[in-house]
Amino acid sequence: MHQRILNRGSDWRWNIFPEDCQYIQEKYGELGSRLMAGTTMLDRFPRRDGLYKILPDAVAVYDRYQNRVVRLDPLGSEIWLRMDGLTRLREIALDIAGRRGQPLNEVLRDATAMTGILIGEGLAHLSLEPEALPYHLAIPREEQDPAQTAESMRASGWIPDET
Repeated sequence: MHQRILNRGSDWRWNIFPEDCQYIQEKYGELGSRLMAGTTMLDRFPRRDGLYKILPDAVAVYDRYQNRVVRLDPLGSEIWLRMDGLTRLREIALDIAGRRGQPLNEVLRDATAMTGILIGEGLAHLSLEPEALPYHLAIPREEQDPAQTAESMRASGWIPDET
């Protein structure tokens, strides 16, 4: 990982460790709590932004911006399937660490990096507040009702309205 990201003394605002957040909240009370609320990627709500299909060993995601299919690795697939817009990335990582029996710090780091990659590729984004996914993003493509999918895609601006 890049040294600037690993450097605790970095002046980059979002490079804040959980213990730093707690210290600032304790030192500055309510103001500190407001300043630190949602400051890390882990405290935000990741949302899928692509149709997907569950394969036997991975998840395949349609990238509508670059008209391609992206096959996610095992961690990316696990994160993708949990990105419901209602669950914080920290909670997703905690669940994955528990299920895999891996050290929490490693999974938090890897989940943050993978989510950053998905966001950078235009396949996901983060919200400050929880918000449920529209129908066409909530379930795998093969399980969707075509009429309901079309309606959901129109309402979300994915396809033009027929009027």
